[in-house]
Amino acid sequence: MRTLALLRAVNLGQHGHPSAVQVLNAFRRAGADRVASVRGNGTIVFDAEAIDTPEEARTLARRAMAQLAAVTGRDHDVVTMPLSELLPIVAEHAAAVDAEHRELTLFDAEQFAPDRHALAAAERRAQCTVLAHGEGWLVALNHRAGQSNGTPLVEHLLGVAAISRALSTLMMVAEREL
Repeated sequence: MRTLALLRAVNLGQHGHPSAVQVLNAFRRAGADRVASVRGNGTIVFDAEAIDTPEEARTLARRAMAQLAAVTGRDHDVVTMPLSELLPIVAEHAAAVDAEHRELTLFDAEQFAPDRHALAAAERRAQCTVLAHGEGWLVALNHRAGQSNGTPLVEHLLGVAAISRALSTLMMVAEREL
């Protein structure tokens, strides 16, 4: 199962951050057969013959983060999504005129179902609008270019860790995988 993994607050190769080689090797040691870094921001695509479910992919990614922590001495959060789920989301949003303002946020919660008043208040505070959502993900439209507000919106509303990537980064993933 080809899977997207997003590492939180990682700039590969920058001072104080792991190198791309360290991250890729951590995934290999955790059991990934094929692994690639899409950008230097901790966007990883991996596969393993032994992975049949999203839960198994999530477990492998977490093992990879434990392997990485053993090498770097730092913990890193990670979230995952099967590419079979990611690619239709990217396709739906890629052609939008405001695509450069959109981002995908992944989080470890089954549902995104906040009270509509709480959501409206959080969207105003975060300066973004939730366009679509599903199990463990949402697509946000940021009101200002260059901002990433899906993560704080989810963390405020649900109280769980979240990690976001710009739609443009995920379009690169889709181009490589199709």
